[in-house]
Amino acid sequence: MENRFFDSKLLALSFVFMAATCAPAFCQSGASKAARAPIVPVSKKMEGLHGLGAIGIPVKVYYGNNEYKGTYLTSTRESGLAYKSGLQKGDVLINIGGRVPYDPKATDEIMRKLGTKAGTRVQFFRKTSRGLVFLERTMGWSKDAQVFQRPDSAKTARKAVGSVDTGSLKSYMYELVNADRKKNDLSALRVSGKLESISRGHSSDMANRDYTDHYDPEGRGFADRAKAAGVRAAVGENVGKMLVEPKSTSKELIAKCEDLLMHSSRHRANLLNPAFKSMGIGMAIHRDGSIAVTQMFSDSENP
Repeated sequence: MENRFFDSKLLALSFVFMAATCAPAFCQSGASKAARAPIVPVSKKMEGLHGLGAIGIPVKVYYGNNEYKGTYLTSTRESGLAYKSGLQKGDVLINIGGRVPYDPKATDEIMRKLGTKAGTRVQFFRKTSRGLVFLERTMGWSKDAQVFQRPDSAKTARKAVGSVDTGSLKSYMYELVNADRKKNDLSALRVSGKLESISRGHSSDMANRDYTDHYDPEGRGFADRAKAAGVRAAVGENVGKMLVEPKSTSKELIAKCEDLLMHSSRHRANLLNPAFKSMGIGMAIHRDGSIAVTQMFSDSENP
């Protein structure tokens, strides 16, 4: 059987997802595709975002090799929460408080459930002179609010993660992955000790050396790690970094992560790949308190 490798990079929860798929190094890349617009309307029907004081339309965003669903702001009111939080016309909302605002109605429903209290994290894309960029703000800040992508301090993050049991996180992640496969008429993935060992080793390395990637600083990728462990079957990988929110339970943390993964086309493709039969998850804690996550999949029950 031909050995194929798939990869998918993720940045979970308080971070935007990033994903890519690739063939093994010996495969040739295809002809380049024609450039496409980074933001494509799903519908041109404008609807009010009452909780934000704005108007928007549903869109798809193409960023790198990734596709995201979100709500494009066609206008904002100066008296509205969106404007006061630093959002502006042309921004595309892709995450509000760990939830995906697929369209204006979904955005309003998220705001209805979350309320308008300050502190809710919002992730969005914005067009700049440098092209499309990813930004993150907290709801309720002034329009000059600074962009952030880390907890206020390593001490705060460490305190937040202190009560989190990564073993429980991992177990619940397996449960949700297989629940989503069942919903899509796919067989459950068997937990592989070998894939867990590979994933745990990579997560530990990412945490110890403070990086998030399929490739380590020496350039070794997941295919190399699988081969070194004696795996000859086809494999796939998701890697990422989760920030722990102090008020989130373990189940809430993983549920948000799974929801975002399932609405990212690249990650969904790995999670719902009918060829995959086994999976291994590894987690480790970064010095700043965030959690390094590696998911490895295989098309063999005993890779």
